[in-house]
Amino acid sequence: MTTANSLVMKLSGPGMTALHRAGLAGLWMTLDALGKDGAGLADGSWTLSDHEVALRFGRPGPFFDALIRESFRTTRDGLIWLPGLGDPEDHPQASAQLNECLLGTFLQHGRTRGSDPANNPTGSRAVTVDDVQYPIRYHKVRWYAHQKVKIRRTGQPQRLLGWVHPGGAVRHEAFNKETGLQEPLELFLPLLYSVVGVLYFVVRKRGAGVRHAVVIPDVANLREYAVFRRNYMEGGEKELTVSGSGEAALRVLSALKAMNMMDAVGSTACRVVTFGKVQWDQQQKKRTGTFDVPKERSDGLETYQKCTQCLPPRLVKPEGGTPFWDYPQTPELVAENLLRGDLWWRGFSEFVSDKEVRDHVLGTSRYKGEREGLSKLISDPGLEGPQRAFVVACQEAWRRRLGELGARAGREGADPGRLFQREFERVRVSFSRCKSEATMREAVTDFWARAGPLPSLQSDWREVLALLNRDWRLAKDLALLALASYAPKRKEEEELEAL
Repeated sequence: MTTANSLVMKLSGPGMTALHRAGLAGLWMTLDALGKDGAGLADGSWTLSDHEVALRFGRPGPFFDALIRESFRTTRDGLIWLPGLGDPEDHPQASAQLNECLLGTFLQHGRTRGSDPANNPTGSRAVTVDDVQYPIRYHKVRWYAHQKVKIRRTGQPQRLLGWVHPGGAVRHEAFNKETGLQEPLELFLPLLYSVVGVLYFVVRKRGAGVRHAVVIPDVANLREYAVFRRNYMEGGEKELTVSGSGEAALRVLSALKAMNMMDAVGSTACRVVTFGKVQWDQQQKKRTGTFDVPKERSDGLETYQKCTQCLPPRLVKPEGGTPFWDYPQTPELVAENLLRGDLWWRGFSEFVSDKEVRDHVLGTSRYKGEREGLSKLISDPGLEGPQRAFVVACQEAWRRRLGELGARAGREGADPGRLFQREFERVRVSFSRCKSEATMREAVTDFWARAGPLPSLQSDWREVLALLNRDWRLAKDLALLALASYAPKRKEEEELEAL
C-alpha cells in the first residue's frame, strides 16, 4: 500500500518475486541497522515485522535522499559498505569478496561504478590462516549506481536497469522508453536493496575462469532471514568460494539447516544465478545460467557435507611464492547430482573428460589431486552391493598392475614413475573411449585380465556382470572413479605413486 507519505511492503504483496523478497529482507536489515546505530533520518520512521516493512515520512525527497545516503556507502579503503551487513572492518575477508562479487554481478557494467581497472586491483587486506599470512586483493570502489538513486514522489514509477534487476534492462536501446521496464515504488525499493539480501559466491571452476554466483533465497520470514544473512558475513574466502553454482546452492541450504532456519525460506528454497564472460562478448559478464532449488533437495545435504569434509579447500604454501587457496572440483559434480536426485558419482567419466578438471582431480606426478579425498568419500555413502564390488575389483586390478610395474622396473632398471604414468593413462583412455555396452565390457575384461585372478570377484561376479549389462554408463563412471580414488596399501606403492 502506497500513499503520498507512507509505504508498506509485504512479502506476500502483489508482484513480489524471490528477488523482491530477498531485497525486502535487505531493506529490513538496513533499517534495523540504521535504527540500532541511532542514525535518524529526516522526517521519517519505520516499523519492521516478520513479514513486512512500513515507512512513514513527511516529504519523500529529503527522506529517501537520507535513506539512500545512509544505506549505500564506501569506506576510505574502497570497500562497499552496506550497513545492513555490518561494518566491513568487522569481517574484512567477506567485505573484500563482496566488492569483487558486486563488480561481477549487479555492477558489472563500467558505467555503474567508479572503480579500479579490471586488471589492476589496488586494494589489499592481510589475512592469517593457520599461522600463514597471505593478501586478499580487491578492486577499490569510489562510487556505485545505488548511491545516485533519486526518489521524489511515491506515485512515480521507477525505471529498472541492469544494476537493479540483472537482465531487466531495455530490450532495444533505440526505443528505451517503449521497451524499458518500470516498477512502482513499493516494488522498486525492494529490488534496490536486493544487493543486501542475496548471497554471493566466487566460482572457481577449472577451465571456466573465475565466475560469480548469486543465491536468491525465497525469504519467508524477514527477521529470521536477517539473522542468517548477517551470520554469513562471518565467513572468509574459503567459505565464500565454490567450484560451481550447484555447490553454491547446497552451501546455502547446509548453512540454513545447520542454524535450524529452513523455515526462513519457502518451498522453493532459493534461485541461483551465475555470471561470467561468454565467447561472443569478452568485455562484460553476463548471466550464464539460472535454476531453482526446491526445499526437498535438502534431503541430500548429508552426502554433500560428507563430500566437503573429505574434500576441503587446502591452503597452498609455495616456496618463495604467495600462499593461495586451492579448491576441489568434485563437490560441484556431487552437488549437481544431488540437486537432480541422482547418484552422487553419476557422470564422473564426463566430468573428468575436461583436461583442466581431470588434471586437478586425478592429479599429476607431483600433485595427488583429489585422490585421497575421493578414497574417503567412496567408503560412504551410497556405494554398496554390485557397485562397491565393481569398484573394489577395479582397484584390486590396479594394485596388481602397480606390483607388476614395480617388479618390471626393478628387473629392467626402468623409471617406475614413467611406467606408472603411461599405464595409468592407457587404462584411463580405454575406459573414457567406451561408447557402448560392448566396448565397456571389452575394456573391463582387458583390464581385469592383465591383472590376473581377482579374489574380490569370486563371490560377486554375477552381480557385477548384471551391472555391466544393466547400465554400462554407470559402470564407466565407477571404473574411472575407482582409478581416481585408488589409495596405495603398501609403502612401496606409495613411493611408486609419488614419483
